[in-house]
Amino acid sequence: MPKPVSPSSPSISHHNNHPMVTRGKTGNLKPKVFTANLEPTTVRNALPDPKWLQAMQNEYKALMDNNT
Repeated sequence: MPKPVSPSSPSISHHNNHPMVTRGKTGNLKPKVFTANLEPTTVRNALPDPKWLQAMQNEYKALMDNNT
């Protein structure tokens, strides 16, 4: 004997007038950025580093050589 056909669920159409916009959908991602300050911020911090000391001496010499 054939099985009775069960009634199908009514089709519900969802229409969204205000679609959700997220940073992920727009590609506007703002990942956390961790940076390291590689340049000393004061002369006192730069003087112990031989590379910075040499750079400062070179700059000073260039200023003196150019009379500036």
